[in-house]
Amino acid sequence: MFKTNFFILDSLSKIQKSSLVSFVKIFVKKNHSLSAEDIYFKFLDEMEYDFAINNPKFPWIEEFLESEKFEKDVKNIIKNTLQQMVYKEAQKPYIEKQKAYAKIARKKATEWRQSHEKPTRKQISYYNALCEKNKVAKVDLSEKSKLDLKNMISELLNDKKVSDEL
Repeated sequence: MFKTNFFILDSLSKIQKSSLVSFVKIFVKKNHSLSAEDIYFKFLDEMEYDFAINNPKFPWIEEFLESEKFEKDVKNIIKNTLQQMVYKEAQKPYIEKQKAYAKIARKKATEWRQSHEKPTRKQISYYNALCEKNKVAKVDLSEKSKLDLKNMISELLNDKKVSDEL
């Protein structure tokens, strides 16, 4: 996504370049309400402060801080990151719709699978216990699926909640 014609960044090792770009991206995300210029100057202030207290995050960056090429490179990273954030924000409604659709599809797939499986022994014993507890007549379970039994159990539980509330 980033342009590879960063003059200063090309002179750094892969690890140095990666750590600097990652740090700038995180820095932009924390300060996304500011303009690209303001973010750059805030970043520069933080780097200079780190050198002033003799605790730099990137000790190898000191020689580049005053360079115009470095400024241009970092500003490009900042602008690209801001553009990515705007793009992701614009895509958010579509992603939410996809998630909702996927959730519905998973639920339908689970229901279809359960409608073709036999009920488990635990389901049958839980259904029988609920019928005895609520004094409801039991239904023949020989032709029922896992989904049918699940629905019958939830219906019994809902009936119990309604009767408890009254």
